[in-house]
Amino acid sequence: MPVQERHRFDEQRLARFMAEHVAGFTSPVAVEQFKGGQSNPTYRLTDGAGRRYVLRRKPPGKLL
Repeated sequence: MPVQERHRFDEQRLARFMAEHVAGFTSPVAVEQFKGGQSNPTYRLTDGAGRRYVLRRKPPGKLL
């Protein structure tokens, strides 16, 4: 599913980080958000070569 507006982030910045820190990662990156989940938004990342990764983030806003 597309990334929910409140869970959006800078995808180009993520692609630069991944290229610097993940061996073999190639731009561009496609980002999809998994449905469901209880707290941490979870995303499927697909790089330019079709390799897939999973990213989990803290939710936006103040944590309880």
